[in-house]
Amino acid sequence: MIIKMERYKRSVISFILFFCLCSTASAASLNKLIAKEKNGILRIVLEISEPVKYTVNKGNSYITIIIPDLKWKPFTAKSIKSRVLESLKVEEKNNACIIRANFKYLTSSSITNVKAPSRLVVEFRQLSKMTIPKMTAPEVQITEMKPPPEEPNIGAKDIFTGLRYLKLNKNTEKGPVTVNVLIADQHILKVFPYVAQKKEEMPNILGIIGSFFTFWNKEEQTKFYRDKVSNMVLNTDAVAGINGTFFGKIGEPLGVLMMNGELISYSINDRTALIIEKNNHCFIDNVSLSGESSIEGAIVQLTGINNKRQVGEAVVYTPRYGSETDEDGPGIVLSVIGDEVKNISRARAWIPKDGYALSLDPNYYITLKSRIKIGSRIHTTLKLIPLSGIANLEIKDVIGGGPRLLKSGQVYISRNSERFKRDIAKSRAARTAVGINKDGKLVFATVDQCDRSARSQKSVGATLEELAQIMKDLGCVDAMNLDGGSSSTMVLISEVMNVPSGGAEKPVSNGILIKK
Repeated sequence: MIIKMERYKRSVISFILFFCLCSTASAASLNKLIAKEKNGILRIVLEISEPVKYTVNKGNSYITIIIPDLKWKPFTAKSIKSRVLESLKVEEKNNACIIRANFKYLTSSSITNVKAPSRLVVEFRQLSKMTIPKMTAPEVQITEMKPPPEEPNIGAKDIFTGLRYLKLNKNTEKGPVTVNVLIADQHILKVFPYVAQKKEEMPNILGIIGSFFTFWNKEEQTKFYRDKVSNMVLNTDAVAGINGTFFGKIGEPLGVLMMNGELISYSINDRTALIIEKNNHCFIDNVSLSGESSIEGAIVQLTGINNKRQVGEAVVYTPRYGSETDEDGPGIVLSVIGDEVKNISRARAWIPKDGYALSLDPNYYITLKSRIKIGSRIHTTLKLIPLSGIANLEIKDVIGGGPRLLKSGQVYISRNSERFKRDIAKSRAARTAVGINKDGKLVFATVDQCDRSARSQKSVGATLEELAQIMKDLGCVDAMNLDGGSSSTMVLISEVMNVPSGGAEKPVSNGILIKK
């Protein structure tokens, strides 16, 4: 029996689809069906005689459910409006009920078992308006489920051992999207975050004169810098790279960043980050940072690292920031070498190349003035804490981003808890993402947002929901969003593989590089 559903009208025989999620133990029977759809969620409640079991085979555009020994009588149900289903096929084979359903949009499903009375509640939730290529669910055997077909790709190739590149074309309600993908085995290759660095050049007379006039220019006083990802790849002899986390106007990272054990910037709102251990095992988790300075035994809780101190804050500046601190108003700034205070200043203090500077709000002086002297002993500690509670980690590299896209194989978009603004959380844009697949390998992806060009068809960008589904289709179990828009860049063997949304590659603060 094949039921074809119009765009707005589908027979509630879709109950069988949600059988889809029910299966029986021993001669269970379906007694009653209730089906409702609202706000893109199709919910079916199956009242059954006893608990059931089921087998599910999912593809990108379909789901097949096998329910052994289920007794049911075909009956007419009230029609409902459904934007979730495209078509539905139900048949009996080898004493089993087989249901095949095709979806029109990206859709997730969930099942809840209720014991008293025995019920199975099935929900199909429309994730986005991304249309899915029409693909009929394949024939299946009762004894052996077939795996879902691989995502079709264009130009897939192994670059060398441990690195694979592929290009995908997908469709959304707003139009097509182009996805560039790199899959890297970080146990074979070196994968690491990288901060853009200005090349040291021999000074000339014009440069010396220019530096005199720009002495007080903030851009000249800091070591933060912006550069193209292609230059980062070239300067480090890497083979590939993508852009990394968000950044400010002078190139300062906005989010946690650690390079080879050196903490460069603090986390914001405990947002999601990619964490690489010393054994090159990777995982994605929300990250919090705990830091404190002990000044002659008095404890000061730190609020940041290498960012401009605000009212009430205590911030550490490392040589990575530049030659001096940066405050809008007076405070107490201690220049520290070897756990000893070497200089005390009211603002814009010296950052020792072999130490750091601790910048404190003026109110700290009230309680600490008797302890703050030249030669005072001071000890500062910074601790990175994954919020999942994983202990005894030897962490090498960390790069933040967010929001999270996938968690344990399920779509999980943490835009609200991580306090992302609408331009990132809700918009359709060029995107960059990183994920971890079931084999533990890293998966990097960029989604273009551009008009037609010589190298690409029109690509309309993606929402976070669509990006999450793309990463899931690529086999990721965990994934997170990175900086996007005009920053989105993927470089492979000195070539920019994506089409930047601004028309040309944009200088960015940092990236993730892949090196042999």
